Amino acid sequence: MKKPLQCLLLAESLIDSAMSGEKTVTIREGHRDYQTGKVILACPDVNWCMEASITDVRHTTLDQVTEEEYIDDGFVSRTDMFEGLANFYPDIDLTSPVTVIQLTCKPTWE
Repeated sequence: MKKPLQCLLLAESLIDSAMSGEKTVTIREGHRDYQTGKVILACPDVNWCMEASITDVRHTTLDQVTEEEYIDDGFVSRTDMFEGLANFYPDIDLTSPVTVIQLTCKPTWE
């Protein structure tokens, strides 16, 4: 059986870091059923998408996200991570379940 197409939505402000390959992690509220393999990154606010690969998926709680993971997601501190995620998930707290998704992003024109 073929795997279904996976898609991760990104905010417009994250497009450049995804395209440059700097963004190697995305943290999502809740335990999500993402699998390793191909994924489409897309922004619903602009006409943009690119192919990437999910290399690892880890289910944890927000307070257990490592420094390396939140830095690879583009945050500079644990407080910055919490405040940034709260913009998308207003009810998130330090005990909330999260999914840490490791990515390899590369533009399709390479």
